[in-house]
Amino acid sequence: MKRQQHEGGGSLLFICNAWIRVKTLERGGQLMNTEEKLSVIKTFVHAYNAFDIETMMSLLHPEFEFRHISSGRTSVIASSHKEYRDFIEYGAELFSSRKLTVMDIQEVNDRITAGIVYAGVLAVDLPDGLKAGDTLKHQGCHEYTFRDGMIYRVTDIDQ
Repeated sequence: MKRQQHEGGGSLLFICNAWIRVKTLERGGQLMNTEEKLSVIKTFVHAYNAFDIETMMSLLHPEFEFRHISSGRTSVIASSHKEYRDFIEYGAELFSSRKLTVMDIQEVNDRITAGIVYAGVLAVDLPDGLKAGDTLKHQGCHEYTFRDGMIYRVTDIDQ
């Protein structure tokens, strides 16, 4: 990206970024650096693995949205706290244990993409023939977007 100079000697890019920061703070927004975002993700993943639904919910923006994409198709959408709570409470009933592991992290613009590996031991028999005690495994990525210091959107993408 080519930087353009203005009369004061600073770059236009710097001025635009400063303006965005001021407007975000004027709206009551909270800017987060990468370390703060990673700390929230770490807390969220730890709470998920521990079935700590209250902690998970406390990290979510009031306008939180969740999407699960498998084989290129969106299979789950939760566009409110209630829908997401219902979804994760149902998931907590299905598994006796689970472990979500973050393998790698990339930050692009305001989004953190985490490569993940998941393994969960079923607590109940499922209609598709899977039995209690079977282990489900998958890998993919989670894309996290933040707003006002909280997780605004999570997109769970299976690979």
